[in-house]
Amino acid sequence: MSINFTPDEKRYIAYFTRLDKPIYRWGFYSAWLVPILAFGSYGLLRQDIVALGMAFFGLLFFTLWRIASSFRSQRIVASILDKVADEKSSPAAPRE
Repeated sequence: MSINFTPDEKRYIAYFTRLDKPIYRWGFYSAWLVPILAFGSYGLLRQDIVALGMAFFGLLFFTLWRIASSFRSQRIVASILDKVADEKSSPAAPRE
């Protein structure tokens, strides 16, 4: 049984097999979200429209980036799953 994955698919599979602990993902997201939330909080407390605008656009950028990333990942995952499903449904080649 050998599935011919593309380099993108292999990279995606390798990425998810290397994920160690959820704390690393929390650290990554907090590096993005803590400054945005700080700007938003400052803007609300000081009624500073510039800080609120920066927080809004930061959250907008972060959200659009995550949506684009999920669409990109969805194509790769669908391709991987199609290949696995095709491999499972095809009759096994006779062994010599």
